[in-house]
Amino acid sequence: MDQVVLEGMPEPAVLRLLVSDGQCLVTFGRVLVYRYDSHDIGMRNLAIVALTDAKQPIKDVAAVFGLTATYVSILRSRARAEGSAGLVRRLGRPPKLSARQVTQAREWASAGRTRQWIADQFGVARSVISELLARVGPAPVQQIMPSATQLTDEPTDEPTGQAVSESVVAQPEPAPSELAEPAAQVSPAFTGSARIGSGTHPCRYAGVMLLHPYLHRVGAEAIFATVTGGPARRYDDLAVLTSATVGFALGIDTVEGSKHLRRAEAGAAVGLASVPELKTLRTRLGALADGADPLGLQRAFAAGMLTADPAADPVYFVDDHFVPYSGARPVAKGWNTKRRHAQPGRDDTLLVDARGRAVVFGSGEPSGLVSTLPAVLSQLGEVLGPHAKILLGFDRGGAYPSAFRACRDAGADWVTYRRAPLVETTAAPRRSWTPRDGRRIAVLLADEIVALNGYGSVRQLTLFENNTPILQVLTSDLTAPARRCCAGYEPAGGSRTCSNTPPSTTASTPSPTTRWTSARTPARSPTQPVSQPARRSPPPRPT
Repeated sequence: MDQVVLEGMPEPAVLRLLVSDGQCLVTFGRVLVYRYDSHDIGMRNLAIVALTDAKQPIKDVAAVFGLTATYVSILRSRARAEGSAGLVRRLGRPPKLSARQVTQAREWASAGRTRQWIADQFGVARSVISELLARVGPAPVQQIMPSATQLTDEPTDEPTGQAVSESVVAQPEPAPSELAEPAAQVSPAFTGSARIGSGTHPCRYAGVMLLHPYLHRVGAEAIFATVTGGPARRYDDLAVLTSATVGFALGIDTVEGSKHLRRAEAGAAVGLASVPELKTLRTRLGALADGADPLGLQRAFAAGMLTADPAADPVYFVDDHFVPYSGARPVAKGWNTKRRHAQPGRDDTLLVDARGRAVVFGSGEPSGLVSTLPAVLSQLGEVLGPHAKILLGFDRGGAYPSAFRACRDAGADWVTYRRAPLVETTAAPRRSWTPRDGRRIAVLLADEIVALNGYGSVRQLTLFENNTPILQVLTSDLTAPARRCCAGYEPAGGSRTCSNTPPSTTASTPSPTTRWTSARTPARSPTQPVSQPARRSPPPRPT
């Protein structure tokens, strides 16, 4: 018999799901059962489990929500086993530390515990603690408030709040001098907890301590004090900069190379329990570099170096080099002379004194020595003083009239040597003396004024050997002694030697002739005999 709907009976209740304006509405007949956001998966799963518990068929519930009956059964099993927490699965890798462990780690960090010690307590890697503290930071230290009994000198029968208020009012305000005393007592805390007070520590890098007298003489501590970074807990700015300086002295080319050092033994060389790890050193140096002037630091060190140990010969040598760049940042291209093609990079201009010590440098886009030289000479003037006389030496790569004009515009003299072929001299050579290895050596020089194309009048010094010109030096210094211009200059890419050749006839020549050679060092044969000055044969022994 077919069932019919009689008049006056209610409509059959049907489970429906409606979505409107980001809201999901679950109705059963005319009754609203659930309402939740369309992206809230947890509330959806909770509604599914509740409907099935209300004796709704699993197939009907799965069809309404667009799921399979198998997945609905899985949700019911999770709810019975884990409760509501099992209805939403956490995406990604589960955390290695619980909420309680995170709180404990932050408290230990604020108490001064090291990250390695905290990691050992939880049995995790140190990087886990480092990332946690970098994200949330140590727990704030709450100062302990003094109790009411500590504020009052004598016990009273008055209420606690009244006693506290009276004791506070009765105390006079501290003077400014008294306020400065606690700050002086707290200041040692900013030196970092990694400082070593005293003791005996093993160190395989003890040889680098020879750098300490130099840093003391140039005033490195005062120079480093001008560089400030962010707040630090364990390593102050001086410790970070000293660690980087000593690391470079040990042969580390980049900051990444610091990971190969033994931290505890390297720390003993700079007065620390251990040097900063790579991540700390990279982060701290980056923060210090953002607020520092690298060229100003170099000028400060150069001024201190030249003041403590000035060079005997006030001649400086300049050279320009292209440094290739292989990173991802867009930089200008320059000509790589080694690979003979253009590639991204920068242009470094280096200036050293006669002893090969770095004085100033400049870095910028690849351009040329003519463009970078004025800035370097300006820095050298700040190091030496406005009235110091500057004599700049060029190798053959930078000896061009345009570079000489840049020197003239900056008020500096220059010296270089002429490329082959040599030109004929119009002045007669004269004998001169120059010191070499503590001895006076005779040389033949022709001094004259010649015209240089693209520049003007310059001084030319021609060095003779066996009445033949072998070297010609060009300079704009018209007053310096000729021997100084020749003795203080050395061609690039080769070595200049001065050897006394024995006379070709007898040993009765009044003075040995002097030979100057300019040749590349690798081309010299290791078996080539070196000429030595003639020695008188000892008299025969009596028989």
